Amino acid sequence: MQKGFWAGLWDVSVGGAAQKGDSSWQAAQRELVEELGINFDFSQVRPALTFNFEYGFDDVYLIHLNPELGDLILQVEEVAEVRWADQKTILGMIQDGEFLPYHPNLIRLFFDLREYPGFFHQGRIPGLY
Repeated sequence: MQKGFWAGLWDVSVGGAAQKGDSSWQAAQRELVEELGINFDFSQVRPALTFNFEYGFDDVYLIHLNPELGDLILQVEEVAEVRWADQKTILGMIQDGEFLPYHPNLIRLFFDLREYPGFFHQGRIPGLY
């Protein structure tokens, strides 16, 4: 649960702005350590998605980790609480106003990309996979 800009609402994970001189992956790596206390090497990870807007862009990294929630070190200034949630739960929380108002199809895409990264859905194109 976030404390800052979207105070009191749940979000998909960590986030933040790059500092001067940071690459996108360096910012993601730093934010993961700062907000949840998780060390992960992003240097060989590419963003799953990039959203461009008038004043910049957001890179979205999807990584597979399964930490014990009790082992996380939360940045109390920004993170009030953490929990695991499946797609159905998150979509319900959005509808109930408990989660950042992401477009439901974006949440579905995040979950789909966990299983099938890239443009193609495995098994849909004969001979591709």
